[in-house]
This record gives sequence, C-alpha cells and structure tokens, in this order.
Amino acid sequence: MGEDLVALDDAQLDVLDLPSALKTAVCETRTFKSHGAYRRQLQYIGRLMRNYDTGIIQQALQKIAANDDEKRRHFKIVERWRDELVNGDEGRLKWLLANYPDIDQRQLHHLVNCARGVTTQMNAKQAARKLFRFLSRLMGESRF
Repeated sequence: MGEDLVALDDAQLDVLDLPSALKTAVCETRTFKSHGAYRRQLQYIGRLMRNYDTGIIQQALQKIAANDDEKRRHFKIVERWRDELVNGDEGRLKWLLANYPDIDQRQLHHLVNCARGVTTQMNAKQAARKLFRFLSRLMGESRF
C-alpha cells in the first residue's frame, strides 16, 4: 500500500487526508534516487501506517483506481472516435450527429477535414489533437 501512496500525484494525495507524518514520508520518498533508500523509506511508511486505520486508506486508493480506470476508458473511446472520423467513417459521423443533437456540426466538420489534411488551415496533427479535445468535451458533458 505504501508504494501505491508514493505513486499518487499531489492532488490525489491531498484527497486522502493522510496524517501529516505519513504524508511527509510519502512525499519524501519520491525524491530518493537510491533503491536502498527508497526501500527503507517504504518500510518506514509501513511502520507509520500501523498506527492508522488502513481500511480507510485502502478504500480511498480503490476509489482513485476506479476513477483512473474510468478516465482510461474515456480516453480510449474518444481516441477511437477520432480515429474513425479521421479515417472517413461516415457511420461514426452520423452516429455522433444523431446522439449529440447540440453538437457544433460546423466545427466538427472543420476539425475532421483539417485532421484528414483536406484543408491547409492547420497542421493535421494539431487538428487531430483539437478534434480529440472537442470529442472529449462532448463526451464529458453527456457521460453517455
């Protein structure tokens, strides 16, 4: 569990509301370059955790992991939609227009055409990234 705590970013660590000594030890562990020092610090974190209810920490870690899985799933779906649109899948385009009636069709068509390299208004790679962000916002608003 100590390694899981060390792997979290600062925002996720703040959500856990860890005791100050434990949080300090976790943050210090990130700075260690030596494998031996890192291992000793993890043992120290383990000793500190014996004084606290680890069930609450474990539940919070599971919730963070589930949230990360949801983000990964969201990313993969949007990535697939973008790739389908760029590759000319008219079915995906029709599906998006049917399922998201408030979609800005003009912007969608513009981004798709730029990502395909049809227009020279922007770099295709840049347009693909913008299309990804556009679809991600669209998906985030509806959450299916």
